[in-house]
Amino acid sequence: MNQPLVGQAAKKKFSQFLSATLAFTTTVSLSGFALMFALTASAQVATLSDGDVVKTAGNPDVYIVKMHPHGQYAGWKRLILNPEVFNLYGHLKWSNIKTVSQETVDAYHTSALVRGENDPKVYVLAPNGDVGTKTWITNEAEFLAAGYDWSQIAQVNNKERDMYTTGSQPVVTPSTGTGLSLMAHKHRLQCLPRISQQAMTAM
Repeated sequence: MNQPLVGQAAKKKFSQFLSATLAFTTTVSLSGFALMFALTASAQVATLSDGDVVKTAGNPDVYIVKMHPHGQYAGWKRLILNPEVFNLYGHLKWSNIKTVSQETVDAYHTSALVRGENDPKVYVLAPNGDVGTKTWITNEAEFLAAGYDWSQIAQVNNKERDMYTTGSQPVVTPSTGTGLSLMAHKHRLQCLPRISQQAMTAM
């Protein structure tokens, strides 16, 4: 027996109401999870300091962080390429590596720029498995053309610098110049981030 049209219309409206309610609830729940992850990341970032070493639970990569807010980022992070590099620094302890969320790691902008102790040359590192290459950025124009920032240069000890093979591929289209100089850019380089604020004991 056919149901009255009024009853069919009521059922249709009720079904639409349930669908809308479910969609709204799902959206609110997902937003809540996103907010929760964002708050968790912010809370973890607030507990980190210059020179802290961090990783996520699901990834073996270990980074050292530098607190230097810029844009959407809380600072810089640098990949420690292999255990040999880590062990070059006596003040770094495996037991001190902090496991954080992926959101916390992503809150730091990756940098691959380094220079050695008392070495005016600035290099960009490129990983190749567990080894890497270093390419000298030959002048300031090249540095700026690549979009780099002075604050992202990390000072490393010379043993680490010498572990990397020298690359020949230019960072950008080369131009003439004498290379980045510690003296020429002393006002920029005097506050360069080190691998840690502590004295390096594995020189």
